[in-house]
Formats: sequence, C-alpha cells, structure tokens
Amino acid sequence: MACSKHIDTIYKPIDVSHSGQSIEINFELSKRKAGDYQFALLFDKGDDDEMKRRLELFGYIDKEGVITPVSLHLVRNGEVFFDEKINAGGRSWGRSFDYEGRRITTAVREIKTLSLPPGRYSAVITTLEDVPAFNGIQSFVQLIYFNPKI
Repeated sequence: MACSKHIDTIYKPIDVSHSGQSIEINFELSKRKAGDYQFALLFDKGDDDEMKRRLELFGYIDKEGVITPVSLHLVRNGEVFFDEKINAGGRSWGRSFDYEGRRITTAVREIKTLSLPPGRYSAVITTLEDVPAFNGIQSFVQLIYFNPKI
C-alpha cells in the first residue's frame, strides 16, 4: 500500500438543525502532509422526490440558501490557530461517499479552507443556531485536502 501524500478525508455526522451540536476532529500533519485543507458541511440530497426541495435549501454557488451558522475552533500544537464564527451558505459541488454501509450523495457547503503547516491539530465545529429547515436531513462535517484545479 502506498503512503498517502495527504490525510484521508474525514467525515463526522452532525445535526445542523439544532444549536450547540459539536464534533471534534484530531489529526496530525507532517511536513509532507501539510497544505490546504477544507472544512465543509455535507448534506444528504435525499431521493429523487426530495432532492429538488433540498437543493433549494442548500443554495447554489451564487445563492446562499438557508444559512447554517457554525464556529470553527482550530488548535495547533496547543495554541489557537483559527477561531471564527462563520455563516456558511450556498453549495459548491456534490460528493458521494460510503458511510455505515450505504452510499450517500451530498451537496457540499464550504465552512473554511485553510493553509495548514505541520503540527498536531484539534478542530471543533459547533452549530450556533437552530436551523429547523434542516430537520431530518443527514449532515456531516468533512475535512479534506483541497487543491482545486482551475
């Protein structure tokens, strides 16, 4: 098995419909694995009948949709590296992945992309408001190496 140049994508479930929901991601980046990483919210698009309604909630690149306020608190080597409240809106693209034995097709909403130097990290993402429009929609936080080809 070859060594990965970057960390594997991490998915953590989170209920964005309720305030005060938190997830924590702990990871370490060597010099080789340092780079740009994106924290994002992923929302299950649902079946064909539900997808159109949900995509309106999620928004588009040029339309925010229903905002999901979150905080991103990132500690590197025991010191605060990033700490902001973010009104996440819109969606950039889609992503499918396997989770607990089933394939989930999601809309991706960026929280923040950061250039991360080597170090030990602990990230905590917390929902800041109730967002009832997202009741019943399976949601995740994703951490992924991010190098878009433009």
